[in-house]
Amino acid sequence: FVVMVNVGRGHAALALRNTLADLLTGKPPRDWNAYYLMVERKANEKTEREKQERRTKWATGTSPSRPLPSYAGQYDSPSHGRATVFVSEDRLVLQWSRLTLPLAHAHHDVFAAESDEDDVDEEVTFALDAEGNVSSMTIFGERFSSSRP
Repeated sequence: FVVMVNVGRGHAALALRNTLADLLTGKPPRDWNAYYLMVERKANEKTEREKQERRTKWATGTSPSRPLPSYAGQYDSPSHGRATVFVSEDRLVLQWSRLTLPLAHAHHDVFAAESDEDDVDEEVTFALDAEGNVSSMTIFGERFSSSRP
């Protein structure tokens, strides 16, 4: 049998699949919804702990090393394509693929990209070249090089 659903994330399809498999194979019933809710709760708790640990490492009282427009531009990755950073309402915004993420200054040249809707909680780290120009950014562990001439 095949279970297809039109959802992006979550464990509901897994619970449905496992419940149907149990029924079809004659196994005793199991509350797969409760199981996957527990799995999700533990994952959320772990994510929150990691987020708090990451934030405790941020230096307080810092500001970006460059004015915000200096970070704006296009950034390219051979494997992940092009990302664009722009300034909107006195803050940076990252647009990449289907994501549009506001960036909040964390410390130094590190910004927080958070979106509950898109399930994103990442740091965006900008790097400077020897002349002090923004040369790259890193998000999701992937380095994007500035496309500036």
